[in-house]
Amino acid sequence: MHFSIQNARSKRMVVSALLLVSLAVILLPLSADDERALVRSLVGSANVTRAGKTEALRVGSVIKDSDRIQTGRQSQVVVLYKGVEIRLRGETDATLVALTNTSQAASLKLDKGFGWFRVDDPTKRGFKVQTPTSVAAVRGTKFAVGYDENGSTSCVCQGKVATNAAGAVNETSVTVGGSHDYGKNGQFAAHDYSKYFKKLKVDRSFQQEIIRDAKLNNCKSCHQMVNIATDTSPEPQNY
Repeated sequence: MHFSIQNARSKRMVVSALLLVSLAVILLPLSADDERALVRSLVGSANVTRAGKTEALRVGSVIKDSDRIQTGRQSQVVVLYKGVEIRLRGETDATLVALTNTSQAASLKLDKGFGWFRVDDPTKRGFKVQTPTSVAAVRGTKFAVGYDENGSTSCVCQGKVATNAAGAVNETSVTVGGSHDYGKNGQFAAHDYSKYFKKLKVDRSFQQEIIRDAKLNNCKSCHQMVNIATDTSPEPQNY
């Protein structure tokens, strides 16, 4: 009987050790200090095309410079690399031009869809997002860029972003709550959405802006839509 109890305990210890090892294998690649750019989370489906070959992305997949990422409908992929977070929403087509090569500014080419970006320390290296109609360069920490058949939209959640039309030199700054639109035919429009937002909540009247520009519907992935005037719900803690 004594031997059976010891044997059972030994088996439990072995199983526990194996579980810890397995957990370490899963979690270790997702460290924010990892030398590689990694898929931190994935909802739905996403593919990466590299050197002419396409494969499905998974949590823990390594992302390399020049990778083309395409997300499925109602999907989201999050890539993390040394204080830079890239979230690509559903039906997005983006190419990571440079990220892990720290000798140059990080940049992403957005041909379709919507991306949200967080840069912990923009003074260390630049970060820009280029669409067919515009360029948005981070001067702060949190911003989003969307592109569709009507052109591009750049929105700022925190900090400041400098934008310009594709091929242009002169930049225009946009700050928290603001947005810059660049149409396909060169049209430029600036918007101030700050009246709709209260931290991570957005008033339901913002729906009228979404009707005008469907790309703004992606804002609801971070911001909780409420009636600001009467809302008493708990404040969301993070994007």
